[in-house]
Formats: sequence, C-alpha cells, structure tokens
Amino acid sequence: MPRPVYTLCCESGAEDRLTGLASHFRVIETITTRRFPRPPSGQATLYVPVNEFQCVSVWELLETDQLESEFEYIVSIFLPPDGFEHVAAQGVIRFPTRRYRIMINFRGEFFRGPGPVRAVSRLRRIGAGEDSWITQEYSFTIVEYEYPEGVEPSAETLF
Repeated sequence: MPRPVYTLCCESGAEDRLTGLASHFRVIETITTRRFPRPPSGQATLYVPVNEFQCVSVWELLETDQLESEFEYIVSIFLPPDGFEHVAAQGVIRFPTRRYRIMINFRGEFFRGPGPVRAVSRLRRIGAGEDSWITQEYSFTIVEYEYPEGVEPSAETLF
C-alpha cells in the first residue's frame, strides 16, 4: 500500500518537463481577509486576496507494491466556519512510477469565513473497505483583518 509523502497548498507551482521535479510557490500558511460593504445592499462581504490556489499530494509505492497498481483517491477541502467538506476531485489513479503526484487547482471565491482550512488527500486499493483509507492532510488558517478603532470597512480601506 502506498505511503503518504506530503500534501501542501500553495498559490502556484510548476513541473520541470525534463526531470518531472515539482516546485511550489508561495506555500499558504495564513490568508488574511477583509470585510467591506457591497453596494447597494450595505451588507458586508468577505474579501479574500487569494482566490486561486493548488493542493498537491504526493504518494509513494512501497517496495512490495507493483507498478501500474490502481487505487481510488479523494481530495477534499474542509472550509470554515463549520468544516463544510468540498470534494474537489476523486477517481482512480495508476502508478506508472514509484511516486505519484495529485495536483488539484481551486478557482473562485468559495471561502465562507475565517477559521481553519484543511486539505485532505485519501487513497485506498480499489474495492477496499471504508476503514482502509490512508490519509494525509495540510492545514492553513483564514484570519479576518481587524480594522483600527473608528475605521469603517470601505473600498478605500481595503488595501
């Protein structure tokens, strides 16, 4: 059964065409949001400066595993404030080499508020039971910017 190598979330990344090596740029540890009013309703809306990022999970076959073995995978992101699970990708993978990299790109404004975010990558043999998932995860935090006393959120105070 494969072992987890790492999972992380970053703003972008690249893969070298010749070597297949990955680079991860601007690894996310914290995202700071700001609230400002949305005209004309006057209700505050959440501004998130990062609305595109990728989750990368790397798995490695053990010496006892065969190349081309097939496994099921699920990559989910759990969102604050209530831990809502968004299943970003799922399917079947086959290991052509000893290591396999799953890269999922997230786009759009789907953050729902401040709090902890967990990206979870799961893998199991096809047809194995629910208790056989191997899991690895990465977490980061969304924090809300505290405006100074007397300063109201507005388009002018956004940056």
